[in-house]
Amino acid sequence: MWIQDRTDVFHDETGKVLLDQIRKNLTNIYVFIMTEATDMNDDVVATFFSREEIPLAYFYQGEYHLWEE
Repeated sequence: MWIQDRTDVFHDETGKVLLDQIRKNLTNIYVFIMTEATDMNDDVVATFFSREEIPLAYFYQGEYHLWEE
């Protein structure tokens, strides 16, 4: 899943604050796909990009990671 920040929600965020914001956004999205992706940790891989399409973070196997780590 590719998630692009078109509203600049993540614009000034870094570190834990960025990951917390991303967690909130992915949780909101998951509500709409949970009938198909029944186990978020196994069924969802998401990459988060800035408005300028710069990779910021990703979600994989139940964990959130900053892109540069």
